[in-house]
Amino acid sequence: MLIVIFTIGQICYAQPYVSPVIYVSPYGSNDPSDYGVDVNGTDGFNIAITPDLLMTHLHDVNNPAYFGDVKICFMGGDYYTEFDFNYLLNTIQSLEIYGGFGSYEIFDDLTNRDFIFNETRFHAVGGATVKLCGLPYYGNNNIYTIIIDGITITSDYMVSDYALSLIQGNYIVSQCKIEGFQTDDILMWLESGGGSITFVSCLFADNVAYYLMALCTNVNLINVTIADNDLKDDMFIPFAHAYTYNMRNSIIYGNSNMDMASLSFDVYHSILENLESWVNDIGGNMFNTDPLFTYNYMAPYSCDYTSSPAIGAGEPAFITSLSFYALHHDILDYDVINFGRYYDSNPVTMLDIGAYQRGTNLSPYYNIAHPSEYENDPNECLTVEPIHIWSDAHAVHINNIKGANATLILYNTAGQMVYASSLSEGNNTISTLPQAGTYIVKTTSSEGEAYAKLIVK
Repeated sequence: MLIVIFTIGQICYAQPYVSPVIYVSPYGSNDPSDYGVDVNGTDGFNIAITPDLLMTHLHDVNNPAYFGDVKICFMGGDYYTEFDFNYLLNTIQSLEIYGGFGSYEIFDDLTNRDFIFNETRFHAVGGATVKLCGLPYYGNNNIYTIIIDGITITSDYMVSDYALSLIQGNYIVSQCKIEGFQTDDILMWLESGGGSITFVSCLFADNVAYYLMALCTNVNLINVTIADNDLKDDMFIPFAHAYTYNMRNSIIYGNSNMDMASLSFDVYHSILENLESWVNDIGGNMFNTDPLFTYNYMAPYSCDYTSSPAIGAGEPAFITSLSFYALHHDILDYDVINFGRYYDSNPVTMLDIGAYQRGTNLSPYYNIAHPSEYENDPNECLTVEPIHIWSDAHAVHINNIKGANATLILYNTAGQMVYASSLSEGNNTISTLPQAGTYIVKTTSSEGEAYAKLIVK
């Protein structure tokens, strides 16, 4: 007779969570019995764990806690952990990593995150700051895709190892920044075998490294800004020549050591300081061109919306035609600080070149009248507040504003911000508006809740 004995620890720890959402905070629990898994979808960061405990659970072969399609949500803040996701448990089927959450948010709408006030910053502490080596669940057939979204990586200008190391598999890296990172080696090691790595709406700026990227895989750079990097050797270094490299809607400006004779990038609709030998000019490119960064302290590599050649010069199809767009448009349709990418709707035809969308010299807050906000019903609220917006021949009326410190922004049909004002609690009338026409009105409460509506004045 076979007798099987389970210990209390095994019963408690080996919980069969399916497709868990894990919440992580710098201030979370470090109790080994906590897993940060929100079972009912409402607890969120109330049950968050520390990043060190997350790493322990992810590699605990004796008591696997996470199963299936795993999503990890990081609260905004500073993290001093080496995020080694290499050789994860074979119970994990897919992995998605997201930053930029506020303390009261849950994983229900990625478009609501605020990357300015809830920036998730990973600080280098020794080895590579973020390491991923595929997922064992599917073996080596590369049919899975790993997502890294909404993360800032920095070494605080202190010499460290790689900022990012991605090996084996397919990756989407979106809305991420690597800045203020210093290494005596390669900033990003990219080696996904037969897979591909796609960067969308990412910023790599103000870093010091020998090379920016080691390209041992197929690489796509879409709406990426690479600026003001001090590179001791070349920007890109290929370790094999069997891969394809594409650059689309991107900006390369102000970097050192750009000549790479042994490499070829197909470059579309991009702004480059020089026509380098590695550039295969497919079309729509601007060379010897200054993108006119605003250097605004909150969005330094946004472009001057009044005169930058980046404004409206991108090609949306490079994003919307991606094979994984339908599943992940809630991150791909937004820029590096999570503002809407497009400023027209149905069909989408216009967006800016670079990681940021439509910055100004006065404010990092851009056109954010994203088509998804009103494509189903232009009168539909984005919040539960019963705000009433209507217009007549003389004014625009905004009634039922709850609380103080609300704001109003008015956009024309080209997506240009033409008017901004504060709103009082209760009813408001705005009479000092531009000429008659069709506008998008967006109000934002002091709590960040938004409401958008099309009006005709």
